[in-house]
Amino acid sequence: MLQFFPPVEYHGWDPSPAYIDRAIRRLTPNSFFNCGVFSEQQLERANYFDIVHSAGVLHHINDEEARQLILNAHAALKPGGKFFTLDGCFYPEQSRLAKFFLGLDRGKFVRDEPGYRLLAVDIFEHIQTKLYPKLIRPLPYPVLIMEMTKASCPD
Repeated sequence: MLQFFPPVEYHGWDPSPAYIDRAIRRLTPNSFFNCGVFSEQQLERANYFDIVHSAGVLHHINDEEARQLILNAHAALKPGGKFFTLDGCFYPEQSRLAKFFLGLDRGKFVRDEPGYRLLAVDIFEHIQTKLYPKLIRPLPYPVLIMEMTKASCPD
C-alpha cells in the first residue's frame, strides 16, 4: 500500500511474521513494522497520526475485536485525523457470483454496510462509506471503504 502514499512516516502491524519480513525486506524509508496485532499496549504515541489505514482486516475479526481496533485507531489519531478501512461487503442487490466470491474469503466476519458502520458509530462522529461492487476486477468482489474522521478539538 505504501506505493500509493506520498513520502510519510509509516508504522505497520501484521500478525504474520512472513508478511512483516516481506515488508522489512522492501527497505522503505521511514517505515517501521511490528509483528502482532495493533493494540492499545503497542500504541506508543496517542494523538500522533494524521491517517490510520486498515486494509482487509475488519472482515477477519469479530465485532468485539473490530470495535477495539477502531477505538485504538481513534486514540492514535490527531484531532481531525482520518481512519480508512477497506473490506469485503455484502449488499442487497449483489449477484450470486459476488456472494460466492465473498464466501471464499478467509474472513469469516464479512458484514454489510450498516454492520460495518455500527462498529464505529459511537466512536467516530463523522463516518462516510463508499461501496465498490467490482473494485477487484475482473472478479465481482464488492468492497466497502469507510472514512472515519476524529472530531477536532475546540479552539
